[in-house]
Amino acid sequence: MYRKSVEAYVTVERDSPVESNDPHAMISALLNELLKRMNLFKSNLKGDEAALRKRNEAYARSIAILHALQGSLDFENGGEIADNLFLVYEFARLQLLESFRSCEADRIDVAITSLQEIAGAWDQMDTPLANSTV
Repeated sequence: MYRKSVEAYVTVERDSPVESNDPHAMISALLNELLKRMNLFKSNLKGDEAALRKRNEAYARSIAILHALQGSLDFENGGEIADNLFLVYEFARLQLLESFRSCEADRIDVAITSLQEIAGAWDQMDTPLANSTV
């Protein structure tokens, strides 16, 4: 499942440094890239044609990353944590969609804040996960 998640993201982002044999590093890179893309999306919600192209690209890449993160979850071993992460990722996806439709940033701000907390906690983990993901 881990490899499929990386492949799903790499299909959209060919030049990304996300491919790794370390699941912990891969998830960390995905979360950080997701936050970067969501902030780019937010900063280009309104504007000229170039801004809208950036918004659309950041939206598509954010959705692809969220899909990869959801696909990397191990529900069998991750239990409640995996379930909760799935819900946070789904929440972020829905906020992206609503912000895309409305061109308003307030919904995306809540999703970004939630994902920043997860990324921060993930980065603080002392021991990389050997052969599993949450």
